[in-house]
Amino acid sequence: MIEQKPASAARRTAVIEDIVDSGIDLDAELVAAAQKLVDEVQRLEGNFQLPAGLDLERVQAQFLRVRSVESEGTGVRVVDGAFEGGIDVGTIKSGKAQSDGTTV
Repeated sequence: MIEQKPASAARRTAVIEDIVDSGIDLDAELVAAAQKLVDEVQRLEGNFQLPAGLDLERVQAQFLRVRSVESEGTGVRVVDGAFEGGIDVGTIKSGKAQSDGTTV
């Protein structure tokens, strides 16, 4: 199935062949609906953000200590924060984990 390997050229070719063989690519109503779906996904894609591991806004404190954060999105995000005594940040791992253990 293409869901398992969407980047596979062989699977994409097979799906295209199935579409052409079935004739659904000639159905104007279906093609228009599919294009509308693609357009909406592309529009929403730009607004999608993975959650931050630590997301702070308008924080006023003497000191901020962050020991360990793991997140597929932003590791730590601080907006409009004030820390008089300083900030101590430990280990932060952010990004999507790959099967080989690396992140992107």
